[in-house]
Amino acid sequence: MKEFIRLLFEASASYGGKPHLVLADMRELQISSLDVSKLLGEAIGQVRKQGVTCCAHLTSATVVKMQMGRLAREHSHGEDVTVNVGSLEEANKVLAEARLWMGVDPPSAAPGPESPKAP
Repeated sequence: MKEFIRLLFEASASYGGKPHLVLADMRELQISSLDVSKLLGEAIGQVRKQGVTCCAHLTSATVVKMQMGRLAREHSHGEDVTVNVGSLEEANKVLAEARLWMGVDPPSAAPGPESPKAP
């Protein structure tokens, strides 16, 4: 999890504080221990401060969805930007809509920062 968080910080920091979006594909994530939850919550708070303006949470387990939703609320300081989605297609639609209201161009085919995968 520490390696995932390091990659998440690196990817978010690559935007230089500019607003950016996250697709959090957590379909294989298992419920986390208290220690791991604390690390994840702090990471969520940090990337929100680095400019995350919308995060599409894709989960398949209800308990994980509830845990991640709680962590996002606790570490967003009243500005939770999480949207729970049920499929990759829905996540892409949510993020496309967020890009429109942000006035941000869709991602280009040019290579960018590698998206970290949750363990």
